Amino acid sequence: MNTNKNQCYFKDPEWKYIGCFKDDNKRAFKKNISPDKQSTEQCQLNCSSQGFRLAGLQWKGQCFCGNGFDTEKYPEKSNCNCLGNPSNYGGWTNCVWSKTDEPIGIPNCKSYNNQGKCSNCENNYQLIEGNTENKCVIKIPNCKSYNNQGNCSKCQDN
Repeated sequence: MNTNKNQCYFKDPEWKYIGCFKDDNKRAFKKNISPDKQSTEQCQLNCSSQGFRLAGLQWKGQCFCGNGFDTEKYPEKSNCNCLGNPSNYGGWTNCVWSKTDEPIGIPNCKSYNNQGKCSNCENNYQLIEGNTENKCVIKIPNCKSYNNQGNCSKCQDN
């Protein structure tokens, strides 16, 4: 348990450190959680309470949340200062923890919205909007609309 300003934060065993990744001013995770100077546990709790499965800490405790990000645009970095609640995580560096064992990037997603959901898929993929997360599925020829599982629900008129 960590204490900070008369609040207690218990370590959630579901969160796992998955690595350190590059970031830039366009942000891998679009949701910034105030205030700055958050501990790992505070950031994880704040991200989880808002429905996110990924928590990223950078600089001096800036907390960012998401459900996925582009690992080609924001590749893994080495020599990061991520563990043990340091006072400085590093500039343009995301120290990332995941609440699930799912992949950190949504396969075939081209871009993410400010809630961390996929908003645009690669060519030949169709965006399927879900309650908690969007996904990209291969486009089915002559399909007009898709259901939540990514199956064709209505064919084009021929």
